[in-house]
Amino acid sequence: MKDTEREESLDISNVTVSSKMLESCRQARLRYSNFLDDEKKKKVASAEQIKKEQLRDEIDSLKSRKRKLESSVNVLVKEADTLADEAEKKDENGLACKVKCLQEQGQRQEKRDRRNQ
Repeated sequence: MKDTEREESLDISNVTVSSKMLESCRQARLRYSNFLDDEKKKKVASAEQIKKEQLRDEIDSLKSRKRKLESSVNVLVKEADTLADEAEKKDENGLACKVKCLQEQGQRQEKRDRRNQ
């Protein structure tokens, strides 16, 4: 094949564009656009799912923390009540002071819990 023949065969002005070629290009562009939209939706959905999981984990953590705090407050209240009963029975000032201290400690703990919520 001669160089001039090769140059003429590569000339883009000789290419005929058929209606099938145009339709194929349109369809390809449409498919690509749909693909990009789907990828964007997947990314948004994934981000939302991650956010929901993080919020669930945080809620579970806070619920666990609340249960532990309530448990410790209940223990302190029971201990204070027990010591108060003993103090009443024995009528001793030493136990009454301990009761008062424990009750104050329980009240401070409740105030801290309310502020942290």
